[in-house]
Amino acid sequence: MVSGSGGANGMMYWRGHPEPYDQWAELGNPGWSYEELVPYWERAENPVNRNLTTFRRFDTGNPLVIDHFPHKPAFADEILRAASELGYRTGGLREREHTGFAVAPVLVKDGQRGTTSRYYLRPAADRTNLRVFTKVLTRKHLHKHAYGVKAVLKNGQEVELLADREVILSAGTLGSPQILLNSGIGPKDDLAKVGVPLFHDLPQVGRNLQNHVSIGLSVTIRDNFTEALTLEALNQYLRQRSGPFASTGLTQVTAFLETKYGKPGVPDIQAFIDGYSSYCVKHGLAEECSGSHAIGNCSQRRRLNLRPTVVTTRSRGYMTLKSNDPLDYPLFHPNYFSDERDMKVLIEGIKKLLELMDTPTMKKYDMRLEDETPIKECAK
Repeated sequence: MVSGSGGANGMMYWRGHPEPYDQWAELGNPGWSYEELVPYWERAENPVNRNLTTFRRFDTGNPLVIDHFPHKPAFADEILRAASELGYRTGGLREREHTGFAVAPVLVKDGQRGTTSRYYLRPAADRTNLRVFTKVLTRKHLHKHAYGVKAVLKNGQEVELLADREVILSAGTLGSPQILLNSGIGPKDDLAKVGVPLFHDLPQVGRNLQNHVSIGLSVTIRDNFTEALTLEALNQYLRQRSGPFASTGLTQVTAFLETKYGKPGVPDIQAFIDGYSSYCVKHGLAEECSGSHAIGNCSQRRRLNLRPTVVTTRSRGYMTLKSNDPLDYPLFHPNYFSDERDMKVLIEGIKKLLELMDTPTMKKYDMRLEDETPIKECAK
């Protein structure tokens, strides 16, 4: 996908807490501390909404347009109110004050998703020194000084693309190490097992794989809201780029929380909230009920998913090649929860989110945790 996963995610835009960046610098990576990166962010960011406090300064000429969605469900403010009752900050999350709940700033412009492709590539589409190839698989880079790459075009033709100056490897968290391994750069024993000729023994290629682990808590609330994704709402979006279709709904609300297992002041949990769908879905059509709910027997409740997510995972996984065929998908070994601390952080994150149910605001909506275990083995 052109623009990477940013073309399919929830569009939230956060720099993040400074602590992880400073740790990178302390590990021997000069230039990667938070303060050293600020000038680069400030050259890219264009926060339209002056109420966004994530940013030190505002520049209307930069490419990354950052704003709030033009639409927000009414229940979003109720969640913030409940968080406030628990003593959390409810907005203005920035730099070292990053713990609390907020409606997230997002990459959006005129009610449409913003991506690096839209903000950077499209304005430069007519430049003679830019060509974007889609549906092309890079097999490996050409050796010596990486003077080019071997690639397979969408018609199956294999070509060599040569560079005048340099090749920049930026194929994503999983794609970049795969290209290196296919090029013979990686752990020599792993490459020998699949018959890839060794170019350079680099044991850490494909190692140190980290991923966020999460779980969905299914809760319901009394359905006191009339908002629905109706045909009228769709027409509103098509005409004005506004209304419910111009946002991700309740998903724009997020939280950064601290557990006792992390460094004080540094969140190790990010919570996402999604769902917000009625048991009896009101689409403005004749037959309103979906699934197993009969038309005359619909529960007047809405379902939400609370998703605590560990953002400072200590477990480490790895990836290896399946074969010496670059068209084969590699093998991933995530090793989730191999470090027990990740499980402890997640459990505390679950408990912190469930505290919302005991607030006066959520009691007003009769928020309940649904007793659902979709996988029987998980109930043991």
